[in-house]
Amino acid sequence: MAPRSLRIFAAGLALVMGAVMAWAQNQPVRSAPTRPAAPPDWPTTRLYGADYVDLREVAKRCGYTAAWAVPGKVMHLSDRGGVRLRFEDRERDFRHDGLRIFMSTVVVSERDTLWVGKSDAATLLAPLLRPADFLPKLPAAPPQLIVLDPGHGGTDPGSRTPGSASTRRT
Repeated sequence: MAPRSLRIFAAGLALVMGAVMAWAQNQPVRSAPTRPAAPPDWPTTRLYGADYVDLREVAKRCGYTAAWAVPGKVMHLSDRGGVRLRFEDRERDFRHDGLRIFMSTVVVSERDTLWVGKSDAATLLAPLLRPADFLPKLPAAPPQLIVLDPGHGGTDPGSRTPGSASTRRT
């Protein structure tokens, strides 16, 4: 016969497992998370080792018109409602009605147009310019928690590991 402490442990474990099983049966079944649909297939051109999309193609697909503000350097996209975007050659950001928005790749001027990275066209510009097309892909409920991590810069270098080269005095 098993020692008394082992019998008590087994009985307690059976009781806990029974409670967990009863609780689990009353919980709603969770469906597996779904992946968002694939981004639209953008016609790309390989420039400087990366895939780029013609900014005029982005404008056309999103119902905007593209026009040079400074030929070969600055291009504006605008719609009938007055929304205006400003892209500049060799910049990683653009202006959306004055609001500065950063992209993952640099805008490139090549072949009489401006080019934006394929990932920026698919995951940043298309949802920004045509949000109604992306509503079905959003979760039904708003997020419960949003965490912002501003990072470090300027006079705040962030934390350093003691003894690392960046904290040693010479």
